[in-house]
Amino acid sequence: MKKNYLKILILIVVSATFMFMDYDTNYVYAAKSSSSTVKKVSQNPKYIKLNKSKLTLGVGEEYTLSYKLPKNTKPKSVKYTSSDKKIATVSKKGVVKAKSKGTVKITVKTSNGKKSVCTVKVKKAPQKGKVKITNSNNKVQVNSSKYKIEYDLNGAASYHKTFKSSNKKVAKVSSDGVVTGVSKGTATITLKLYNGVSEKIKVKVVDDCLALNVDAYQISLNNKRVTRIKYGKSAKGRILEAYEIVGNKKTTKTFIMTFAIHGFEDEYWKDGKVLVKEANKLVEYYADNPSKLKNMRVIIIPCLNPDGTIAGKNNLRQCSKAYGRCTYKHIDMNRDFKNGKFKAKETRAFRDFLKKYKANVFIDFHGWLNESLGTPAICNSAKSKIGLKKAKKNVYGTSSGYLFGYVHSQYNCPSALIEFKNSKSVKHKQVYKFTNDVINKYNKKA
Repeated sequence: MKKNYLKILILIVVSATFMFMDYDTNYVYAAKSSSSTVKKVSQNPKYIKLNKSKLTLGVGEEYTLSYKLPKNTKPKSVKYTSSDKKIATVSKKGVVKAKSKGTVKITVKTSNGKKSVCTVKVKKAPQKGKVKITNSNNKVQVNSSKYKIEYDLNGAASYHKTFKSSNKKVAKVSSDGVVTGVSKGTATITLKLYNGVSEKIKVKVVDDCLALNVDAYQISLNNKRVTRIKYGKSAKGRILEAYEIVGNKKTTKTFIMTFAIHGFEDEYWKDGKVLVKEANKLVEYYADNPSKLKNMRVIIIPCLNPDGTIAGKNNLRQCSKAYGRCTYKHIDMNRDFKNGKFKAKETRAFRDFLKKYKANVFIDFHGWLNESLGTPAICNSAKSKIGLKKAKKNVYGTSSGYLFGYVHSQYNCPSALIEFKNSKSVKHKQVYKFTNDVINKYNKKA
């Protein structure tokens, strides 16, 4: 009796399998269990896409291509072909082998005619003694990731590259050659290519800037257009620093931007760091885009109040316990810029800095009142480019000791105070569009 039941069960399973197959539509149906959803697997994919559309290899180098198909598709066959096997061959599994210099097309094609093409350019193999690391600077700032290994293969190519640090406790290096300083000391970074040819550079890891400005400082080391200026020290001995970016030799005007005069800006603990971060991004932006400066030089002070921003305790207004919004000595710097005051060491240092680097345009960045104050043209720009709601035009707060009011009265230049809406509204693209607009307004020669 049990044997009969078993025979019946087998017949049911076989019958069910045939029921789920459709030979007319070129689709296969499958069910994992009686409770699973029936899935349709197509043998006619609508597309096939290679992971590379362009590829450069050195003679003798190999690279394995892969492809992507639409979900739930499985063609009867997938075939790779090379348009010129003398330049590069390709295996059934997509392994491309570079044979000689030239350009070749590697095509993958499905059984129903869908295809994808990768153009492979084959260059000569790297040669020992002709590969050079071209970084002009070998200093790396601790915690900065703005130092990248640059190299010249002298007309050769190597898709596969590895980077290695001789001392990861001093400097580590990523797979694409970005070096990060870990601690003071020296380390050797080695670039190795697919055929064993290698080149080295010895980097010196330093710790020589304000902790909040590691990226700006590294950029100043890497880029000759950027100069770090030390203009004093804070009450706690931290470096007061500015970053000058010059676009061309015909510079005639100076555009000064300041950030984080308050370590706390009323939203959350040490939120002044948001402004410092944006300042560092602006240093990088103008270092990479010097043509935007036209005939101006930009000087960016990422953090006017480093003690309050880094080690501050509270957001109290000026009083005997205020330290955060205020300096270590409990002084609100943005109430300290007027005759008879200048009580803060940081305020005096920046006053003296301004005497040397006279501003032709000045902006002080704050948070989070969603408004602008000062020169109407700059206020209008802040509204259109940043989206600030309120504009207090021709209001400078000079009698209150505001920094931008002091600069406006002392140097008779367009000046503004910018209050972002909130920390999340500080969008880098909006900020540099705004600063570029200000540059365009005032870039004419004096």
